Amino acid sequence: LEGQYFLAPAGAACLLLLSIVFEFPTIMEKGDFIKFHEHPLSFALAGCLGFGVQLLTSSVIKLTSSITVKVLSQLRNALVVLSGVFMFGEVVTGLQLLGYVVSVVGIMRYSLLQGGPSPPVRQQASGATEFKDAEYSQVDKQDQERRESN
Repeated sequence: LEGQYFLAPAGAACLLLLSIVFEFPTIMEKGDFIKFHEHPLSFALAGCLGFGVQLLTSSVIKLTSSITVKVLSQLRNALVVLSGVFMFGEVVTGLQLLGYVVSVVGIMRYSLLQGGPSPPVRQQASGATEFKDAEYSQVDKQDQERRESN
């Protein structure tokens, strides 16, 4: 949540600036600016849902890992595309399908590589944990001890 405190204003400023440059002229040209005033509740609800997604994403990362979030995002995107195909008759080209498959395979491959062996530890008779391999840093040791104390 602390990250949102620092990142959200910068992200909002960048999005606002880019939308003014690239989208505002088209909105004014087509007269679509009035839609904000005609449907304020819909726009407010969309903003609240976006904020909720950000909070849930942070929670999922804390509870699992960033890879899990990426896999869930890919699943969500697949469901959106499939619902568009079945409900609205949208066409998915072979190139689009290939791009999606490459993306999913890449993420799966990355997650397999990241899920390597866990750190070698040995439980001592006193209940303390001793790391067998010197390659694990002091930070890893402190993190392990903090988890055990909770």
